[in-house]
Order: sequence, then structure tokens, then C-alpha cells
Amino acid sequence: MRTFYEAVTGDLMREQILLLGNGAIAAGIATSLLSRKIPVTLAIHNHDAGMLLKPLAEHPDACLLDIRTDTRVRHCAGTSSHFQIVLDQKNRQSVLDCSCIVIAENAVLTSCISRYGLKPSSHVHVLSNFFQNYETGSGHLSSPKTVAILLGLAVESHPHMAQTAMETALKLRTEHEMGMDICIFTRNLKVAAFGLETLYRKARDAGVTFIKFSDASPTFHQQPDGTVDVSFTDDISRIPFTFHADITIVDETVAPEPYVQELSRIFGLNMDAAGFAQTENIHRLSVCTNRKAILVTGGSRGVLSEAACHNEIQETVLTILSLMKGVQAMTGHKAEISLDTCIHCLTCYRLCPYHAIVLEKHPVVDSNACERCGVCAAECPRKAISIEDLTPSAISQQVRQIRTGISPASVTPMIVAFCCNRSAVQASHQAELSGLSIPEGVFIIEVPCAGGISLEYLMAAFTGGADGVLVVTCHEGNCHSERGNIMAKKRVGELRNMLAHIGTEPERILLKTIAANMPAELIQTAQDFKRRITNIGICNR
Repeated sequence: MRTFYEAVTGDLMREQILLLGNGAIAAGIATSLLSRKIPVTLAIHNHDAGMLLKPLAEHPDACLLDIRTDTRVRHCAGTSSHFQIVLDQKNRQSVLDCSCIVIAENAVLTSCISRYGLKPSSHVHVLSNFFQNYETGSGHLSSPKTVAILLGLAVESHPHMAQTAMETALKLRTEHEMGMDICIFTRNLKVAAFGLETLYRKARDAGVTFIKFSDASPTFHQQPDGTVDVSFTDDISRIPFTFHADITIVDETVAPEPYVQELSRIFGLNMDAAGFAQTENIHRLSVCTNRKAILVTGGSRGVLSEAACHNEIQETVLTILSLMKGVQAMTGHKAEISLDTCIHCLTCYRLCPYHAIVLEKHPVVDSNACERCGVCAAECPRKAISIEDLTPSAISQQVRQIRTGISPASVTPMIVAFCCNRSAVQASHQAELSGLSIPEGVFIIEVPCAGGISLEYLMAAFTGGADGVLVVTCHEGNCHSERGNIMAKKRVGELRNMLAHIGTEPERILLKTIAANMPAELIQTAQDFKRRITNIGICNR
């Protein structure tokens, strides 16, 4: 069989995928990519390749796979479709060219037993390996009658823990000791993930008791024989109870592998509050990050369910294929930096949410990575950056065209609405399909992101004859550029102060957040704002 370096040469070497991880999802992604003749370098940050090596080594296209253990990422240069990665394998560094990076590390589960003041014993187990101990005999009791499952009482619960807890209770109730009394003690039961509400009803119908706490928590007392007494006061009746558990099963905290946080810093990825390499942003679903062609999957983004693993593999591979075919490429003019005006302040480099600014002799924009958000152009202190069809002069021209179509005698206010095309514009399309109409006099100007709505845009609307300006952004936390809506809010606030300073009503400008699935709210916002401007009065024409 040919070696990796014999099979993968030239352009094929640059098109390879860098896969980081050593779990089942990493193995599944590697297998699927190899079956499509796509070369893969699998970098495992420790020496344990687990059960990956043998099945991957036996793959018919194993010559397209390079497995490196004890290998960590040290540096990343380049952008979408052409990354240069510095890999460190036992203090020997090498540079890898790749077109896409996939982070598929496992999550880390940590027992909460000590948080409840308990000690591990044959009567006290952690949730993830309970059946392994119970069925092999190390935790098996001759005739357990009662089981307590502690879920989300010490720390906020994770949907995976909720699923595992209910599946465990259901299995014990239906497949093992039929007369077993099982109670799940919980606070905020996470059933929002797919199928969990159904699982909850199924467990409840099977006889599993759910005891939920809103304020006070139960207390736990571990007897000398290892059994546990759970004492609590019922929230409704205020009657004290004690549940004696022959077996106590304790949940675990779910956290990212520390290496994932290190990778996020190296790659410039936005993390969520728990440190997973993907924010809770609908535009990141399912496996995307703020950086094009850097994907995160499985435990690295907090997905642990075995049932979801197959979907994670499929979604990741499909996203890679779409990237390779250019399906996800952003069309339209991209940002350009004027070398005559740029003073190398690096504001654009620091602010670009997609890391599309590359430092060479001077900052340049990588057109493959640029998403046309306009954040760099709006924030550049020298106005050295522009997007051809989104310059302030282009916006002024749109406003003037709107103005020329309005009769000087019209008493209907002219309102310019800057709308993000990922949220408000989509809502306007839904409104049209639903038979809802944008009010007369309200004119939508589409922008790729609210982060590109500069003060110059806003002033262009007013100087072009607008009586009012409406800025409609995504909800906070759901901006494709992460903070574009926050930047727009700041600029609207600045302009309101400027208007008040020159004696013009600051109420003539309004910022609202609208999601793509809120057509009725968009129409209502436009109607309300039009009434406000009508009451204030139209400007001189």
C-alpha cells in the first residue's frame, strides 16, 4: 500500500482536512472523508489513539490518512481554503497546509458526588458509568428497592445529563427490578433538546417520580452502610419527607476538553459561556464557527448524545463538501483597503469577526474569508476600507432615488429602514408572503450586517431627505458577525446625541431587534415608528 506522502501530493496536499480529536465522531468523520477520496491528517493531542487506529488502518483508502499522536496545534496562519498550521509532535514542529479544520475533541465529564457531600461506594455511583458498574457486578446489590437520581441540584444541568438520567431511570424501571421505586430529584429539568419531552413523558408514565425544587434544595445524609437519605420539604404542601435510597446515582458536570479552549484561542474562535468552541448563535448551527472552514463538532460544541453522533458526522461531512464546492461562498463585492489612506492602525485586524484581514507588508482582505459585514469599513478611523456597493455614497444614491419618487406635496413621512438581510429582510419577505404590507413611506435598504451601518450611512439618510431612520438588527447573541448589532446600537446612540445637540428631535431615529421569523413584529414596528414621525412632523422639503 502507498504511504500518505506518496498518495497525497501537490494540490491534493493543500486540499486535505485537518481533523483534531480521538473519539467516535472523529473516527466517523475520517472514515466518511476517506470514502470520498478526501485526504485527512488526524492529529491527536495525547498518545492514546483509543480504538481509532485499527479500523482506520484497515480502510481501503487508508493511504489518504496521516495519523499523528502526541501532536498539538501551536499556531494558525492563513484563512479559508488555505490554512498553514504549525503542529508540534513531541517538540518537533512542522507546517501543515490544509483547506479545512475540524475540531472533534470529546467533552469532559466530572462527577458531582463530592458536591452533594457524598462518597463513592457500592451504593453511590456517577451517572455516565452506572450500568457498566451495575451490570458487571461491582455495583450490583442483591435486592435494591429504591433509587435516587440527583440531577442539576449542585450545578446547572446539561441536556445530555437530563437525557441520560431519564434513560437510566426508564431502563431500571422497565428492564431490571420491576418493583424498584425511582425518584429523579431535579431543579431545572432540561428537556428542550430533540426528543427529551417525549422521553420525560415516557419515564413518568412508566412510574418514575420527578421531584422538582424551585428554591430550597434537599439535604443528603450518607449512612454507614453507604445508602443515602434524601430529606426535603415539598414545595406545595410544605410537608417534610425523607427518601431512603438503596442506590444513589449522581449527575456530572459537562465541560470542554481544556485543549478545545486552547484551540479556540489559537484559531480565534468565539466561545460560549462554558468554554465550548461555538457560541449559542443560530447562524453557527450546526457545526460552523465565526471562522469560515473551521468547524466544531461533537463534544467540542457540547453535543454528547450517542443518538446525535451520527447526525454530527453527517452534518460535518456535508459542510466540508459544500465548502469544497464553494456553495457557502459569499457573493458580491468584498472589502478593499486603500493603501494610500491606510495608516496600519490594525483596527480592522482586531475587529474583523471572521479573521479575514491578513497582515502582509500591509493589511489586506482575504476575499475568501470576507463576509461583507462592513464592520471594518464602518470602524476604520481613516475610512480607508470600502465595499464597492456599500459605500456611504452608494447609500446616499439609494436615498436620493427614493426621495425623487416622492411628491414634494406629500404629507406622508419618508422613512429609511436599514435592515440586516439575515433577519429583518427575511422577515419582510415572510410578511409579503403572509399578505402583510410594509407601510407606505417606509423604504427598506438592505445591508449584509447591521455592524456595517456607519454614522455616514445614518447621516446620508437624513441629508437625503428622510424624516426618520429605522435601524433593524438581529437579536443580541444572534448576529452573524457576533457583535454587529451591538456596534449599530452604539452608533444610533451617538447620532441621537448629535441630533439633540443641533436641536433636532432624537426620536427621529430608532433601533429595534427583529428575528427572521418575526414578520408581524416588523410590520408593527414600522407602523408604530411611522405614527411617531407623523406626530413629530415631516422635515422641510
